[in-house]
Amino acid sequence: MNDEIQSDKKSPRSPIYTLQDALEQVKKLYRQIGKATVKPESAAVALGYKGVNGAALTTLGTLAQYGLIERSKGTVTVTPLAVRILHPTGDSQLKESLREAALMPKWFKDIHDRLGQCSVEVLTSHLVQNDFTPDRAKRTASVYAANKGFANLAEVGTEAHEETGDRGTDHIKSGDSDRIKHEQPPAVGGREAGVLAQYSIPLGGNEATLTFKGDSLSISDFDALIEYVELFKKQFERKKSAAEKHKSTRNSGKAWTSQSKQQLRQLAAQNTPTRVIGLKLGRTPASVYSQASKQHTSLEPYNQRPYGTAKKR
Repeated sequence: MNDEIQSDKKSPRSPIYTLQDALEQVKKLYRQIGKATVKPESAAVALGYKGVNGAALTTLGTLAQYGLIERSKGTVTVTPLAVRILHPTGDSQLKESLREAALMPKWFKDIHDRLGQCSVEVLTSHLVQNDFTPDRAKRTASVYAANKGFANLAEVGTEAHEETGDRGTDHIKSGDSDRIKHEQPPAVGGREAGVLAQYSIPLGGNEATLTFKGDSLSISDFDALIEYVELFKKQFERKKSAAEKHKSTRNSGKAWTSQSKQQLRQLAAQNTPTRVIGLKLGRTPASVYSQASKQHTSLEPYNQRPYGTAKKR
C-alpha cells in the first residue's frame, strides 16, 4: 500500500492535516501499540476507527507523509522520528524533530525552499500551477502556513539563507516576486520603511497591533489574514484545553495530604458536587470517590440544595 493517500485524484498527494493534528493522532496510536509492528486494521482501531475505511486510510497516509509512521508490506510501525517528538531528550531535539517532520512532505519542502516567505494566496497560486485543484491548493497552503508557525520553520529558512548566501529571486516564478517579504531599513524621521498600514485593535483588557509590510496591500491579504487567525485560534484552543485538563488533574497520582483530606470533608459537608470537588483539589472524580470511601466521608445525600445556595425564608 502506498505511503501517501491521494484523496483528490486531480491533485498531487499532500497532507490534509496540520502537523499538530497529526501528532495528536500518532500519540494516540503510540499509546496503544508502542513500537510494535501491527496490521493496518489494528492501527485503524487504535486510532478510533471501526476498521480500515476511507477516513482511516487518509489519516494513516497523512501520518506516513510526515514520517511519523512507516508502512511496509501491509504493516504499520511508529517511527523513531515520532518517538523523538513524543519523548524528546530536550528542547533542541524536539525543535529539530518537529522541523524534520514538517518538511518531510515533498510539497511542503518545495514550498519552503522556494516560496517560504510568501502569503497563503501566492502559495495557493503556485500549487494550482503545479496541477493542484484550487480547493486542494488552498488547503495545502493553509496547512503549510500552520506548520510553519508550529515548527518554527522561519528559523530553518534563516539558517539556510546564511549557509547558501543570497541567491536573489531568479528561482521564483514570475508574479510571485512582488509578494515576497523584503527587509528594508527604517525610514529616517518616520515610521519603519515598507509599513503599508498599522492598526491598533482593543481586545477587552488586552490590545493587539496589526502591521502590514511589503510593496502593496490588497483585499486578498485580509482574506489570507483571516485564515491565519482561524488557525491560530484553533492552536490556542488546543493549548488552553490541555492546560485546563492538566490543572484539573494536577494532583493525580500524588498522595492525599492531611490538608487535602480536610478540604474533602469540608467540600462534601457543603454538598459540593463530586466533579467540582475534583476540580478544586486537582483530582479525578474516581479519585475523590475512592478517598471519600477510605476516610468515611459521605458524598451523599443528593437531595440537598445545591452548594453555595441558601434556602429562602
